[in-house]
Amino acid sequence: MNKQIVVVLVGLLCLTSNAYAQVSTNYDLSWHVLSGGGGQMDSASYVQRSTTGQVIGYSESSNYRMGAGYWYGAVSVDTPPTTGTIHITSSPSGAAIELDGERAVGPMSTTPTTITTSPGTHTIKFTLAGYQDWSTSVEVTAGGTSHVHATLTPTPKIKFDTGSGTYPSISGTHNGTFTPTQTITVNKLYTYPCAGTGGHSEHVLLWNVSGTVAEGSWSGYQEAEWSYINFSVPFTLVADEQYNFSIRTGSYPQVIHKPTLTNANGTINCTEFVDANGNRYYDWLPAILLE
Repeated sequence: MNKQIVVVLVGLLCLTSNAYAQVSTNYDLSWHVLSGGGGQMDSASYVQRSTTGQVIGYSESSNYRMGAGYWYGAVSVDTPPTTGTIHITSSPSGAAIELDGERAVGPMSTTPTTITTSPGTHTIKFTLAGYQDWSTSVEVTAGGTSHVHATLTPTPKIKFDTGSGTYPSISGTHNGTFTPTQTITVNKLYTYPCAGTGGHSEHVLLWNVSGTVAEGSWSGYQEAEWSYINFSVPFTLVADEQYNFSIRTGSYPQVIHKPTLTNANGTINCTEFVDANGNRYYDWLPAILLE
C-alpha cells in the first residue's frame, strides 16, 4: 500500500512540473495566474484589452505568441476606407479642374493633382486658356485610385477670311468697310494670289471712328511669306464694330466680283476699286485673310 502511495505522489509531482514550465529552444511555455485580472492580447491586425479577466500564461517563439485565460473586453479592427482618390493629369499641364461642377481650390485646383472624393461616378472638367474645354466621367471605388488624363486641343484661331476670288484680276486700290462677327487679334494680312502670279498687297490702312487702327507695308518678294503683310504691333478688331480699309495691291491678286460679301466671319463692302489704269469699279472686293 505504501508503495502505491509513493508512486502516485511521484506521478503528481511530475505532472505539476510539466504544468508549471515547458521550455525548448523554440518556445517557452510558462503557466501562471494573475490574480489582479485584466491584460492585453495583440497582433499586427488587432488589439484585445480587458479590465476584468485572468491571464493564465503564454508561450512564444520567434514565429508566434500564444496566451491562455479568459477575457472580457472589446476587439478593435482597422476601419474600412470610405473614400477613393483620382489622379488627374493633362497635356499641357496647368489646366483648371472642376469636380461635379464645383471648381477645385488650393493645391488641387490645377493639373497635375490628386483629389480625394466619395465612391461612385464623378464628372471632371478641364479648362485652360487657348484650349478647348474637355470633360469626362470617372468611377471611384473606396480605397482605390482612378486615373484621368486629358490631351487638350488648341482653340481654333479666329480669323476674318473672305475666301478666294476669281479672274478677271488687276492690281489697284480697294476701298471699303468690313464688320467682323467675332473679336479677333490680328498679326498679319494675307492676299490670295492668282495661280502662277505674284499677287500680293503692297500697303494696307485700317481705321474707325476713333482713328487709325493699323497700317502696314509689304516687305518684297525676298520674304518667305511674300503674300503677307506683317504688322509690327498686333491689334484687336472688336466684334460687330465697323472698320474702314484701303488696300493697295500689286501683280495679279484674286478678286471677289461682288459689292458685298457676308459669311461666318463678317461682312465686307466695296466702296470703290480703282485699278492700275484708273478705271473705277464698285463690285470688286479684295480676297484677303486677317489672322
